[in-house]
Amino acid sequence: MDTLKYSVFQLHRTMSLNPTAAITTIIISFMFGICLSRYYDYKSTRVIDAAEAHMADGIRYVNATQALLRGQQFKMVMCVNMGLKMEKGKIAAQCGHAVLGAYKESTHRFPDKVGAWEEIGQAKIALKCPDEQTLLRLERAAKSAGLVTYLVRDAGRTQIAAGSKTVLAIGPDDIKTVDNISGELKLL
Repeated sequence: MDTLKYSVFQLHRTMSLNPTAAITTIIISFMFGICLSRYYDYKSTRVIDAAEAHMADGIRYVNATQALLRGQQFKMVMCVNMGLKMEKGKIAAQCGHAVLGAYKESTHRFPDKVGAWEEIGQAKIALKCPDEQTLLRLERAAKSAGLVTYLVRDAGRTQIAAGSKTVLAIGPDDIKTVDNISGELKLL
């Protein structure tokens, strides 16, 4: 309480000597208080978000482990449209787009399956798909079976026409379920 009285006394003394300095001091003190308050709010929010994320990862890990204990194996396949006659580098880039797109979608829809897939090494298999019609048929069949799919459409900046359907990613999901859809295709 003595400190408060002293502060008020100092403020009163400053105001009587230089009112502009006193007002400036009040404004700066007020702004500093707001900044300090926002900093502590931000810091506490980050701690809560990190704790929630850690807890969610723990739950996902437990569910993934349960899936593995049930004997499930998981994989993702990339069906490459061979009718486009893409070069190796182009195929690699398009497969990268497909894997990333399917992974992002899967983490939202099936986090447990993604967790199990990650636990067993993230198996990804590249397959030859003869043409676009087969690619679209596989996509429809996979969606009907409830699998995640991601169809890459090229931007058309290099080798092939814009909008060309290059690669279809299916999964990650149970190996048997994925094989029921893509089992007819040969390895790339």
